Amino acid sequence: MVTSKVSSTLPAEKLSIDEQIVPFKGCSRLRTFNPKKPKKWVTRYLCCQPIPRGVWHKVYFDNWFNSPLLHVALWKQGFCSIGTVRLNRVSGCSMPSDTQMKKSGRGTSVIQVAEMDDVELRVVKWHDNRGVTLLSNFAAPEPQNTVKRWDSKRKKRIDIVCPSIVMIYNKFMGGVDLLDSLLPLYIISLRSKKWYHKLLWHFMDMLLIQAWLLYIRDFDLTDAPRKAKLPLLMFKLEVANCLLQKGKSIGTKRGRPSVDVEELYKEKAKRGPTVKIPAKPIRTDKYDHFPDFGEKKGRCKNPG
Repeated sequence: MVTSKVSSTLPAEKLSIDEQIVPFKGCSRLRTFNPKKPKKWVTRYLCCQPIPRGVWHKVYFDNWFNSPLLHVALWKQGFCSIGTVRLNRVSGCSMPSDTQMKKSGRGTSVIQVAEMDDVELRVVKWHDNRGVTLLSNFAAPEPQNTVKRWDSKRKKRIDIVCPSIVMIYNKFMGGVDLLDSLLPLYIISLRSKKWYHKLLWHFMDMLLIQAWLLYIRDFDLTDAPRKAKLPLLMFKLEVANCLLQKGKSIGTKRGRPSVDVEELYKEKAKRGPTVKIPAKPIRTDKYDHFPDFGEKKGRCKNPG
């Protein structure tokens, strides 16, 4: 079911590819040790949605596996690509060192263009606080724009020249980083020595966050008031509540369909304090709806 739902979601034109880490201290051949990370023992995997070939999606990635041969292969399969690159992987490309570019000032950039297997590749090195090198099969340094940067000597923000390829990369590379920042907020905590338990709950958290991001995207396209938008915590609670209360669905009821009372419920809730009604999937599943008898009088939840 999850695979079919994910496959039915159309991928965006611009997609970022990056690694994710899952903290794990148990015994597993998949775990690695990185002393520079907050969590030293982790399990690594790459994150990207399967995308069709020949549609010319634009993919963004870092220098972990970037090379000219990769960009050529992606272009021949119908992908535009851009990513940071290590200069020792680009043979025959001589770029000035960071020390030389520092003398020219911040905002200095150098470009080299080459053709490999009838595919034009561009290598751009731009100096900010340090050198940043990018390789692409479609982006170029022109047109150049200005960006704000902090100058420690002048104690103020200044304008420096920035190539277009750098601005494009910075704008669309943060998809996986956004997911990483949302994952620890309301994580499903589970103590287990089984490595696949950690991955299972990590993927469950990731699915919920991806669903919430799609919900936010679709919500912004509507005219609904902003206060009706569910934050991430309330969204996860609604999903958990529906999963806990969802029962077997009975056949459709014969006769005329009932009137949709969603707007009436909302109007009634505005008029005064009321107990929150169950979510619509639970309220309409025709399962486990028994009256609750109390000693005190309460306000009717039904509209009217």
